[in-house]
Amino acid sequence: MFGDDHKAQIFIAKHSPWNRTVKEGAEVAVAYLDGDTGIARTEPFLTGFIVDKECVGRPVDVATTPNAEQMAQGAQLAQDHRCASCHGADDTGGRLMPPLRHQREGYLAKGATRQKASR
Repeated sequence: MFGDDHKAQIFIAKHSPWNRTVKEGAEVAVAYLDGDTGIARTEPFLTGFIVDKECVGRPVDVATTPNAEQMAQGAQLAQDHRCASCHGADDTGGRLMPPLRHQREGYLAKGATRQKASR
């Protein structure tokens, strides 16, 4: 997907808080590993999510798993809790809500529990 200089590096989705007056931090950064002591340096990789002091998008974390069953369980959990009312019928995310697709099951369960408790 990326060139050799990005292979086996860490991509960090920095979420800009949607409820802050000053919008900052919405970007994807790459952390280059030095192989021995950890992170050698970080730098912006994908920017442009803040335009005219407004967030026009929010980067999201992506988790991959060799176990497709986990992803299916997360999708079922979202459907059971009727998350489509906030996130969109296809789980793509709304203006202030992140996408649900490909989120870890534990994250979805915790969010659904919090949402139910606040009703």
